Amino acid sequence: MFRNKATRATVVLMVFILFFTVLSMPVLAENEEEVDEDLEWRMELIEASRGLMEEEEKTDVLNHRLGTIFTNFPHDGARVNTGLRVMPQLISFEEPDVSLRFVMDLLYLRAENDFAGFPSLAVAVMDTVYIGAGGEIMGQADYQIFAGWEPMDNIFLELKAINSGGDLEDIEFYPALGFQIRF
Repeated sequence: MFRNKATRATVVLMVFILFFTVLSMPVLAENEEEVDEDLEWRMELIEASRGLMEEEEKTDVLNHRLGTIFTNFPHDGARVNTGLRVMPQLISFEEPDVSLRFVMDLLYLRAENDFAGFPSLAVAVMDTVYIGAGGEIMGQADYQIFAGWEPMDNIFLELKAINSGGDLEDIEFYPALGFQIRF
């Protein structure tokens, strides 16, 4: 059939290569399937990691505030009265950056050697801007209405309208400045 030794060797070599190729095809196909499954698993892992990172970015752990407040309320001879402020977040609405906060200001009135306490509710219309109102519980005023702005994380500025008499005309405006920590 094959007259030449070189032709026989070539045919035997081609049959051997063809036989080896046919035998190795399932192994190569199996490896490709493993690679595809591995790539698919890695892509799922990357997507899950991205989802966790986005969720972590959305979660703001700095919702509550604790700080000091400085104001000239009331006009009692002291230029500045100091106090403490606690402002925990009560509810966070679905709107971005909108939340309801409880505000408790406790002011030490130096000239009178007394305290004024203002429990209030505030609505943060953005993360840095809020408006609120509340009463006074220690007999120094009737109520307050205020608007505040946090230009930096640790500083807030407010304008307070405080009614310290029975009539609507008894409202006076007082600026306030404070330093806070967010937690």
